[in-house]
Amino acid sequence: MRESREVLERMPVMVSILRAPDFVYAYVNPAFGKLAPGKEFLGRRFEDVWAEVSCPLVEILRNVIRTEEPFQRVDAPYTIQRGPGEQPEALYVSYSWIPLAGPDGKPDRILTLASETTEAVLRRQVEGALFGSRAKLAGALASMTDAVFISDAAGRFVECNEAFATYHKFASMEETPKRLAEYPELLEVCFADGSVAPLDMWAVPRALRGETATNAEYRLRRKDTGEKWIGSYSFAPIRDRDGAIVGSVVVGRDVTASKQAKAETVERLSVLAGGIAHDFNNLLVGVIGNAGLALQHLTPEHAAHKLVERVIHAGDQAAQLTRRMLAYSGKGRFEVERLNLSQLIPGLAEKVEATLSGKIVLRLELDWDLPPVEADRGEIGQVFLDLVRNAEEAIGEAAGTITVSTGVRQVDADFQRVHAEAAGLPHGSYVWLEVRDTGCGMDAATKARIFDPFFSTKFTGRGLGLAAVSGVVRGHKGSILVETAVGKGSSFTLLFPVAPGAVADGAPSRAGASAVVLVVDDEELVRELAKNVLEMRGYTVLLAESGQAALEVYRRHGEEIGLVILDLSMPNLNGRETLVELRKVRRDVKVILSSGYSEGEAMRGFAGMAVSGFLQKPYHVGKIVEKVRLALG
Repeated sequence: MRESREVLERMPVMVSILRAPDFVYAYVNPAFGKLAPGKEFLGRRFEDVWAEVSCPLVEILRNVIRTEEPFQRVDAPYTIQRGPGEQPEALYVSYSWIPLAGPDGKPDRILTLASETTEAVLRRQVEGALFGSRAKLAGALASMTDAVFISDAAGRFVECNEAFATYHKFASMEETPKRLAEYPELLEVCFADGSVAPLDMWAVPRALRGETATNAEYRLRRKDTGEKWIGSYSFAPIRDRDGAIVGSVVVGRDVTASKQAKAETVERLSVLAGGIAHDFNNLLVGVIGNAGLALQHLTPEHAAHKLVERVIHAGDQAAQLTRRMLAYSGKGRFEVERLNLSQLIPGLAEKVEATLSGKIVLRLELDWDLPPVEADRGEIGQVFLDLVRNAEEAIGEAAGTITVSTGVRQVDADFQRVHAEAAGLPHGSYVWLEVRDTGCGMDAATKARIFDPFFSTKFTGRGLGLAAVSGVVRGHKGSILVETAVGKGSSFTLLFPVAPGAVADGAPSRAGASAVVLVVDDEELVRELAKNVLEMRGYTVLLAESGQAALEVYRRHGEEIGLVILDLSMPNLNGRETLVELRKVRRDVKVILSSGYSEGEAMRGFAGMAVSGFLQKPYHVGKIVEKVRLALG
């Protein structure tokens, strides 16, 4: 009630209430009182207040009560005296008399809504409203830290704030150009891929074409000073009551620092996750490997046999955790093979469909003529599972559909202008895998955090989740496109580069090579495990705890050593540097590279340096033997 009275008190429309049957004023708002400042209203009868015009009007009031129907009149002419001693004034008033029902349902009051329509009054009202609105707008703009500018339909700036000048590196608002066409002389605006955006792709022209966007990202550079920054723009057209576009409003924000901070945070977390996983993998080598060796000395009937099997199983589960951590860091364990995703998906879908709610339909729309991609079958399967589970949670208890699609598309400059997430991809052909749901969708704030580790809108403790998905895709040299809106569902589209032509194998194996193996690793657990496993298979094993030690051993026994198992990450002299030095001693040295990182990540620094194999940590007993046997022929 209090709010309603506040509204009435502030309204420019004249409002009053008359009590029937005597039509005594029970309420008038301030606007009504200004109609005749010299008159008293409350408690007085209508015909006494308006004696000069009351006779025909009182009859109309009685008719409103009798018929229970409102009465309206537009631009009624009156001559009134606003105060004692003032000259009579001619004016026009539009008014409505509306019956109000009492407790018995019968009208016992009349609500009056009136406004002056005299040209002079209209002009004063319009001028006053414009002045007040402009003052309020200026105050609001001045208080905003975001750059705000409003243009007319021709691209001329109608309003902008000081933050707009600061944002574009101008000393003051007076220095800012007043027309959009003047800006290309001062500013260069680029898309995320670095290509220069033509003027018609800037925010104002796009808004004037009827486009609306939130957080559209551009790179900006002042041509005179060379200053660069990243801008996030939200824009929309301004329309009149007929729907015609009469201007645009654009809000810009400098997100350079936040983008850099986020990139640095992701990099730090990736390094941390990769480092922890790497060290943990080395420990797991000892746990799983030694448990495997112990198991070979136990008969199935031995009381400790099942306990050791459980140790190995727990170690495998821990290894799975390290794989997820490495996946987040983008350096996951990838056993790469050529895959047709459309042939892989149905089997995965069949398994996951059995666990979905009965209200959810899983639909496949697959392109069966896909070119292959080079990918890890297990990791792609885990990514698919994570995305479907995410879609299921978005749908919740309601009925819905999860649609899985595949296809091929070209990534070029035009594509990257529309999809900023693909800005870093080399141009070329990409296979895409899309998981689309009809769930709740996400707002901009949620979308910005979905790839953060341990972030969830459902409950805490969800683990790496979509963060690991992002890492796996990055590790496969791909990207993720996300489209979502609150209440309209979400789609996650993964892009993977089409596999190149056949790649030559590594250095050929040497028949009749010596069975002496040099194991180089800075972790004693890893060295001892490899020694025990290989010696049980009849190999002679030499050990080195560093790159320098490996060189010394190889200089003494190079003619005997048929194979080197070389750790990638070692202090002082790393795996690559050690291999370069080994090749100086013997050009045809045969090497198996060992690392907790993915094969693709580990081999990145060995382009043109043929190696005989890759051994992924943590490794099982059989895997070491298999890799050594293949390398030695």
